[in-house]
Amino acid sequence: MKHLLSGLALLAVAAVAQAGDALSLPPLDTYGFVSGRAATEADVSAGDAVFLFKEDGLIIGQPLDIQVPQYAVFRGSNEAASGYVIIVQAEQAAGVSVVAARFFSDGKVVTGTPEEFTLLGDMGQPLEQ
Repeated sequence: MKHLLSGLALLAVAAVAQAGDALSLPPLDTYGFVSGRAATEADVSAGDAVFLFKEDGLIIGQPLDIQVPQYAVFRGSNEAASGYVIIVQAEQAAGVSVVAARFFSDGKVVTGTPEEFTLLGDMGQPLEQ
């Protein structure tokens, strides 16, 4: 099912490009990100992380099994706050899963549940590291 959804998302991106609204993909490392570990206060201060799961002074976040960074489409409850994003953080703690991303258009941050994002993968764009 995951592969089917990814395939449908890629078809949607291709359809937008064919319709004349060429989608310009910013580099995946346009923004800082946290991958494969919980964010730290230093990550948040540096702008590489958006949020921090912390309890009694201890970091309790655990990374979600989501590729970070990657392209996605955010579909929030507010249509005006929907659009193409780069996933920059994905963690869970105490039964709550949160994904953070930045919009292609202006770099503004959005957070939501994993279900609010259609993951598009890296679209063949390598990281410049």
